[in-house]
Amino acid sequence: MALGIGMDDALTGLHDRGNFLSLLRRQVAQANERHDKLALLVLDIDGFARINGAHGYAFGDRLLQHIARQLNAVARKQDYAARIGSDRFAMTLPHIMNAGHAELAVQKLYRLFDLPFQCDDKRLRVSATIGVALCPSNATHAEHLLRHAEKALDTARIRGQRSAFSPDGATADPVS
Repeated sequence: MALGIGMDDALTGLHDRGNFLSLLRRQVAQANERHDKLALLVLDIDGFARINGAHGYAFGDRLLQHIARQLNAVARKQDYAARIGSDRFAMTLPHIMNAGHAELAVQKLYRLFDLPFQCDDKRLRVSATIGVALCPSNATHAEHLLRHAEKALDTARIRGQRSAFSPDGATADPVS
């Protein structure tokens, strides 16, 4: 799960970007050594700056904590979540059988996000966009895998979709 050793995002209790990248490197190396599959989900809260502007930073902070709890609710014990940007999160799903397992995690997150976020007297429906990349089919290096997941997120946004997977065999860099 996301809570445990090496966390240092004080607001959410999740890994920060640096710790997450180090962990992702280890997980990708293990997946490559064991001929295993790993999924990387990158999640971005839609309109977060607008939410902060309309409701205040304290509300935004509580929303970020809420998102962290939602990630933890979906995570299996071997999964790891992180806050890798102001309103961007990532989660690794090691030891998956196929892309369908990553899709299931995405759908579970969306079911949780469909419930309104309640903070004091305010209720807000939170929307997020998720990009997914798979190791080894998209990349065999952690940084490339992250780039693929972020590109899939951007593709989903451009197409007006809630989520997108990086296409199989797509490589950002020939050494991937």
